[in-house]
Amino acid sequence: MVPLKPFSAPDSAPLFKEFPATVGEEDARTGDVIDLTSKLAKDGTLNWNAPAGEWQIIRFGYTLNDHCRVSTCSEGWDGYAIDPFDDGAFIRYWDAVVEPLIADAKSCSGTGVSPVRTGQNTKSTHGQDARATTGALKYLHTDSWEVEVANWTPTLREEFQKRCGYDLLPWLPVIAGKIVNSREESNRFLHDFRRTMGDLAIDNHFKIFKERAHKHGLLIHPESGGPHAVPIDAQQCLGFNDAPMSEFWAWSWRHRVGDENRFFVKQPASAAHTYGRKLVLAEGFTTIGPHWQETIWDNLKPSFDHALTEGLNLLVWHAFVCSPESEGMPGQQYFAGTHLNPNVTWWEKSKPFFDYINRCQAMLQQGLPVADVAYYYGDGVPNFARLRKSDPAKLGAGYDYDVVTEEVILKRMSVKDGKLVLPDGVSYRVLVLADRDVISLPVLRKLDEFVAAGATIVGRKPKAATGLKGFPASDAEVKSLAEKL
Repeated sequence: MVPLKPFSAPDSAPLFKEFPATVGEEDARTGDVIDLTSKLAKDGTLNWNAPAGEWQIIRFGYTLNDHCRVSTCSEGWDGYAIDPFDDGAFIRYWDAVVEPLIADAKSCSGTGVSPVRTGQNTKSTHGQDARATTGALKYLHTDSWEVEVANWTPTLREEFQKRCGYDLLPWLPVIAGKIVNSREESNRFLHDFRRTMGDLAIDNHFKIFKERAHKHGLLIHPESGGPHAVPIDAQQCLGFNDAPMSEFWAWSWRHRVGDENRFFVKQPASAAHTYGRKLVLAEGFTTIGPHWQETIWDNLKPSFDHALTEGLNLLVWHAFVCSPESEGMPGQQYFAGTHLNPNVTWWEKSKPFFDYINRCQAMLQQGLPVADVAYYYGDGVPNFARLRKSDPAKLGAGYDYDVVTEEVILKRMSVKDGKLVLPDGVSYRVLVLADRDVISLPVLRKLDEFVAAGATIVGRKPKAATGLKGFPASDAEVKSLAEKL
């Protein structure tokens, strides 16, 4: 038996894509993998009469990663971040922390009916309402997901079986870098594994967050799409929000240098446009230094204008700091964010800038967005849409696009007069596919319907389906549909 060194599970691209497959390279067949859990004593001793031959024993466990602790909090609130894949973890937190806070808000504000204007439908909620009769509290928020990579939760095996239709246990050696059955099948398992993590983040965290907020007449706008490298379908997470929200950073020569590292607005804009949301929010003008280097015309306004071109229509200031007059000029500042408080040197000259921001937002919240192309970015996890200028549809200057998810294609998109249309009135002339050989089979079936109805679709001819579900019959159907199309 060959001992293994401790390992950490892979988290992003296909594990075995770098090299072509070779005959006999697989480490095991699924039928050869044996579960020895019942043979393991509490002291770690393995009591197993191994059959003849050479065996490799892999012991799997899970632990917390380096980013699992809350980084910034009030005194007494430090500790571990919530497991975003476990519905019980969220519910326990909500019941212990959020419900008492909402109850306090109700006791201070009384009850009543309070409409919430979000750019969507205006709704009234009756009975006890946490927002008070003035409607001061409208949204609940969680900041950008910064716990970094996570790829396990205690209920994962059961959830995987329910969602994918097969047991992940004989495939676990793939997580340790082994090839099970074949390189192709191992990659398909990894697709299913990561897709399950992304689905759990929505079903067991954001969905419950939204449902519980709505019961109190509140809406949510969490930064649920990153921009950090986390195992989610970021566009789908943002589309689930009442108001999709991301962030952009003010220019700095020391931190997040370059547009690629500071503008993340195209993604929530696409989510808003394709999921029927009117507002596109972003935490704005964030910076971590050098401190006190912002100026309205050289730094803040150009960043705001850039964000507008990517789809922003409602700025969420990060941050307006409590800075009493006794602090003097330019006041005190939280370590991150715009240096904004009534003591900053440019405060008395700031009205035209704020008027400009408000005017732009008022104009851009009207009407429907217009884009030429819907770009389908696949069903993989992790999956992110970045800059507008990254232009994955390769349109060139003068054209615009929205990124669409598998969910949007399957549940919200149809064809009318040759255009791809959404229920809210947004339409596209062309649907462009991600430049890959694989595709979601349900999506390809839907594309077949779109073409029959007169839609124009551009993309590489797919050769295979994603995932192991239905394999190999799924590949045969993909090839048949691809030939037809």
